[in-house]
Amino acid sequence: MVLIAGIGVGMGVYAMLPHLQSLFPIHYTNLEILGINDTYDTNQIIKFQIKATGYGIPCDMPAITIFRSDQPSVIIFEKKFPPLMCPIEDPALFSVVYPSKNDTYSLTIKDSSKYTIDASFLNHEIKKEFEVK
Repeated sequence: MVLIAGIGVGMGVYAMLPHLQSLFPIHYTNLEILGINDTYDTNQIIKFQIKATGYGIPCDMPAITIFRSDQPSVIIFEKKFPPLMCPIEDPALFSVVYPSKNDTYSLTIKDSSKYTIDASFLNHEIKKEFEVK
């Protein structure tokens, strides 16, 4: 009973102090991998983008890894960025495309196999498998 009362008081304080909400915002993010086909030929240029939409403070960059599906330790593409300093601002609706709306990540793969692209952003993750023949 005391625990329930303590949780209720804590939730009430959180609701009453808007500056705490901006320090600990609740984020919603939907990720999409744009431009990845199901199959490619070896040495064909593969171009793609990551689209993030949602609610929060999107001052981050997606972490992207492409690896052999049967051997996850064989990484053929990786983009990871250090944490960014975010201005303290209120969460808002956002829609962002990486690397930008007018640019793409690109690579070629010389070995035939199945590959997985794994993208994460604001603690959300999406994966898609494709094949190089």
